[in-house]
Amino acid sequence: DMQLRHAHPDIVTLGASLAACQRGASWAQALQLLMAAKQQWLLEPDAVAYNTAIHTCSKSTRWQVALHLITEMEENQIEQTAVTSSVLIHACAHGRRWVDALSVLRSARSKGTQLDTIALSSAMSACGSSNKWRHALAIFDGLGTQGLRADAVAFGAAMSACGAALQWLNAISLLSRMQRDMLQPNLVIYGCLIGSCEWSSNWRLALAFFQELGASGLKPNAVACSAAIRACERGQMWEAALQLFSHLKQPGQG
Repeated sequence: DMQLRHAHPDIVTLGASLAACQRGASWAQALQLLMAAKQQWLLEPDAVAYNTAIHTCSKSTRWQVALHLITEMEENQIEQTAVTSSVLIHACAHGRRWVDALSVLRSARSKGTQLDTIALSSAMSACGSSNKWRHALAIFDGLGTQGLRADAVAFGAAMSACGAALQWLNAISLLSRMQRDMLQPNLVIYGCLIGSCEWSSNWRLALAFFQELGASGLKPNAVACSAAIRACERGQMWEAALQLFSHLKQPGQG
């Protein structure tokens, strides 16, 4: 609680208090702190303070508030850093606001701000949540031109965007690129591949990926099992579906 009656808060105190709000995802309290800093303590919050507040709103899926804070930064002529853009894109991804995410991305590039793979993966996720898989792939393909190397998170975001839009051939192409880069697919990626095959009624490929998942040493979870079962049901492969269901009932699945 920052209702300090006898102390004199400074920018360090404000930063520490906002960090506590971030850990607790207390977005409303973070906004109260920013307001109190300006109106009661006559402090001008810096970029770090705003970034922390925006991140807190992102964790609380309050993307509208995060966008408002960006406008406030611009009005107060506070420089937006790479961290600012990153946390805002993350907030847009949570809110499935792909247009806003791309707008932040373009703004950062126009200012020469270098964003990292995590921020660009969040932008891909924002696009994928709205079936804008072409935009997601464009971001992915642009990683190299920015001196970045795609990691498992970036591949996963691009594959998820393709999978959600039933673009299973593109998802498989990304898997091939991932393997050429000597990166090991994780559970999320296998789940995405199996899911894209499920919705495309490609039960054979779904089973192949499920078997590859087990052979890789990873333990299939409920998401992968369920997607494979649904793929078999769509293909009327009842026996295979029952075998997978038996696997799902084994202890430790999920």
